[in-house]
Amino acid sequence: MKVLQRTHGFGVRLERYSLIKSSTTRSSNFSRRSTVKCGMSALKAAFLASSTVDVNKDQSYFLWGLDKEKLAVTLFPLGNMTKKETRREARKRGLKSARRRESQEICFIPDNNYGRFLRDRFTNNSRFKIQDSRFKIQNSKFKNKNSQFTIHNSQFTIHNSQFTIQNLPLSLTEGDILTTSGTPVGRHKGSANYTIGQRRGLGVALGYPVYVTAVDTKTNTVTVGEEKDMLSFSMSVTGVIWTRGFPPSDVFRCTTRIRYRHNGAPSEVKAAADSTTVTFDTPQKAITPGQSAVLYDGEMVLGGGVIEKAW
Repeated sequence: MKVLQRTHGFGVRLERYSLIKSSTTRSSNFSRRSTVKCGMSALKAAFLASSTVDVNKDQSYFLWGLDKEKLAVTLFPLGNMTKKETRREARKRGLKSARRRESQEICFIPDNNYGRFLRDRFTNNSRFKIQDSRFKIQNSKFKNKNSQFTIHNSQFTIHNSQFTIQNLPLSLTEGDILTTSGTPVGRHKGSANYTIGQRRGLGVALGYPVYVTAVDTKTNTVTVGEEKDMLSFSMSVTGVIWTRGFPPSDVFRCTTRIRYRHNGAPSEVKAAADSTTVTFDTPQKAITPGQSAVLYDGEMVLGGGVIEKAW
């Protein structure tokens, strides 16, 4: 989601707005913007993304990639409204979106089949079409093992033909499902199709409930284990962006969310330039590398980054 915000969202939008010399941009994200003073002068105020009044639709989790400069020119007109109130206002204004079905997942994958989407992307980029093409082989000689033959003055035509080369990455091909001890217990259809905490669709029967506890796309393996194997106390977070440009201190306490629907958990943060370490008061389930970790002080977003690993 952060990549989408940066490549298709606020980054591109703000560049375009600057071209037309607009001073602000508006977002339909359910979030709010708070002002805090950073020193003696109100001129040094910084803007922080904060939670919306509709806790069920709060999208502040996705906005950690916005620094103070972007937040300073971004308005969130829906932040003080619930989704019901927003739809009611949209109906009053005759907007088509008032009755549009709500999107729960990635909007450009309507069937929510991410594996199919990825396979199609690689397949579509490797499709070739030959139409009305003519080839001529003249006085050519071929040798196959102990046989030899010659094609002399021959000509053939390929008409309206199409073929596909499916050059899939390793993580979209079959591989081993392993136990936490490294024993193979099954096969999967591509490690990119699995996520930590997943229980359904594994096709593995070990006599007790099993969950995905690790996904390694480099070796194309999926590891399964018991529920307790998903618990972790700590994690490292990279690429951290601090909303005010700097962390509150080198070591501080806050509430950390590890996924969108996560309520957040009390934690201690040790900020560093290359990798920030977050340690929770209680172990958290299914901390997933690649997901966003977002740090809050109450309702306000302090910053966030990408989870690198958990232990």
